[in-house]
Amino acid sequence: MSNFQDIQPGTTYRSIHAAFTSRSIADASSKGPSLIQSTSPIITSALSSAFPYLLMIDKLLAAITWTNEDSYQGFLLIVIYGAAVRYWDNLGSAIVPVAASMAFCCVSWTITTVSNESSDPPTLEEVVALLSNICTRCEILREPLKVLDSFTLVDFGKLLLSSVLLWPFYVFVLQRIYNTKWFSLIFGILALTYYSPWATASRCLLWRSSYVRTAAKAVTGLDVLLTSRHSKNPIATDHKVIYTSKTNDSEKQTVEFQIFENQRRWIGMGWSGHLLPNERAPFTNEKFAACSGFEGFHFPEMPEVTGKSFKWEWLDPKWQIDVSFNKGNDKEGWIYYDNYWDTPGFVDSISKYTRSRKWRRRATLVIEAKK
Repeated sequence: MSNFQDIQPGTTYRSIHAAFTSRSIADASSKGPSLIQSTSPIITSALSSAFPYLLMIDKLLAAITWTNEDSYQGFLLIVIYGAAVRYWDNLGSAIVPVAASMAFCCVSWTITTVSNESSDPPTLEEVVALLSNICTRCEILREPLKVLDSFTLVDFGKLLLSSVLLWPFYVFVLQRIYNTKWFSLIFGILALTYYSPWATASRCLLWRSSYVRTAAKAVTGLDVLLTSRHSKNPIATDHKVIYTSKTNDSEKQTVEFQIFENQRRWIGMGWSGHLLPNERAPFTNEKFAACSGFEGFHFPEMPEVTGKSFKWEWLDPKWQIDVSFNKGNDKEGWIYYDNYWDTPGFVDSISKYTRSRKWRRRATLVIEAKK
């Protein structure tokens, strides 16, 4: 069965702008022989004729995926769509002919402008670069659907069952709360802004909430990871060697592992490990990178070395509070901060809303020569 925990909203959309940096003809041709020397004249002529249409497709995809240099086109699409849906009943019969005429004029003007502004036809390098941009933006559009590639028949059955069960709720919403027009307006705006930077960031922050993941699991029935996403070896580097002893054919290291526990004070609830989505995780290393807690701790995976074997064993029976972290001012080891994890102090007060403490545990690593 596929694992829904791999679904991460807003994966790498915002990092693809570098793929659309324009390259000069000299840069493209300097990397190798010109493409025109090895391309059929028929293909060259067809690609040159298709260049204006490819340019329009690229600009449309850039506006939809919000990967253009200026985001005004995306806002313009939202305004046009919202106005068309909102006032369709009153202006629908008049808007359709005008919109069709304007679209035809814009297409004709774009083709004529591209053809007349340049005295020389586009080179094959320029056409190939434009096709590369189009392919990259199409991949961005397809990114949310890639998770379906790993779905099994069981997963599709769960989605179908969830859709059937939610159908009465959907009908109730359309009949009692929102009509079809408002539903189309909200759904269309969400779709047009799906790839925008703020929508991507909002999905990332919301997905960090365990409540959102629990709701997603309840609605879809799929396997959603309800805890923070960590690797099998979450804090492999968060340790330090405090003692080493060697013999002829073995080496024994005493290692100390460290985990920082973070909590936030909620009014009416007190201190809790449920933190805000945009701040540090409940358990982190000293660099504030999220890691698993005590129950999900795994020893670091050691690299494979020819002729060597590695064996981990706990030296301390359990995790202990490091009282040196707060200089012994509190036996529970807490350091208290304000709402922004600033102004540390050793005493809890009404102005302190966050706190941290450090846990440590020693283990031994035995390195022996394989016999």
